[in-house]
Amino acid sequence: MRKKIKNNTLLIFTIGLVLLLTGSVFILTKPSYKNTYKLKTFKQLSSQNLIHEYEKEGYENFIEKALEIDGVLKKIHYKNNIYTLYLSYEANESFVLCELQHDQNPKIPNLKIGDTLIIKGILKGKLLDIVLLNCIII
Repeated sequence: MRKKIKNNTLLIFTIGLVLLLTGSVFILTKPSYKNTYKLKTFKQLSSQNLIHEYEKEGYENFIEKALEIDGVLKKIHYKNNIYTLYLSYEANESFVLCELQHDQNPKIPNLKIGDTLIIKGILKGKLLDIVLLNCIII
């Protein structure tokens, strides 16, 4: 009887270990970002419309969706080998933060503050500003 319990415990432990290792390999090999080039655009908006609508209604149904946003480049921020573009309109204090994919880095020297850009990225939500990740310049 004890031998049967030992064998069952060993079998359960082995199955659990295999599942744990398989899950770990899956998580570690999964790409860390979505390739925005391949994503279908869910909606096209201006930065002005996105900021106004988000403040009025919220955009929970747009979270994790690919959006194309046009706006005026207000600031370029670089940290930890990642560029973030701040889009807005006129003298508004709210921004749409667009964190670029690494393959967009060569395009940065061609950008100037005040340029009108179209950015495609994945809407993550809003803290102080609206945040889009994995962005590409269109």
